[in-house]
Amino acid sequence: MPVTRREFLAPNRDLGRDYDVLFVDTEFSRLPHRHEGIWDWARSVELLSVGITALDSVEPLVFYATRRLTPQIRRVCSSFVTDEVLLHLDAVASTVRFDAPKGLGEAMTDYLRARSKATGKLPAFAVDWAGDAWLLDPVAPSGTPWILLEDLPGLSTSMDTFFSAQQAVARHNAYSDAQALRSAYLKWREGA
Repeated sequence: MPVTRREFLAPNRDLGRDYDVLFVDTEFSRLPHRHEGIWDWARSVELLSVGITALDSVEPLVFYATRRLTPQIRRVCSSFVTDEVLLHLDAVASTVRFDAPKGLGEAMTDYLRARSKATGKLPAFAVDWAGDAWLLDPVAPSGTPWILLEDLPGLSTSMDTFFSAQQAVARHNAYSDAQALRSAYLKWREGA
């Protein structure tokens, strides 16, 4: 499969006017190796969960899909993922459980269709790391715009503040991380 260049929309304070901005995070079986290309990494890891939360308050707000953890999936997880991610996978109730990416893609398409109907806008996924976009590429509907927030001023600090304030929220849970990303974007948008 040829590698195509991914285009990202630049973050701006008015994205919600034109797009249904959806903050997305993923959890996966291992981090990329030091010299591994992101595309090669995305094709070789197992997706464990996807969390999506919306910028606005229009229902449906939440999409949280978790993979059924078979012994085979557990075996390919790095020790970090086993110790820090699997522990928090069920910290939030799943809206979708999946066995393979195909089932996840169908559920995600249904969610995005419901969002489009409710908002009248084209959904756009906002991520804090390009790896999330590459990992979701096979299951996200074709043509979905992506917004890369990794260089947003104060992003990391704002996300840390979110987790400090929300002590019941688990870091390394895709839905909680998506909420933290949303919180950081709102703080940036407000100029704080």
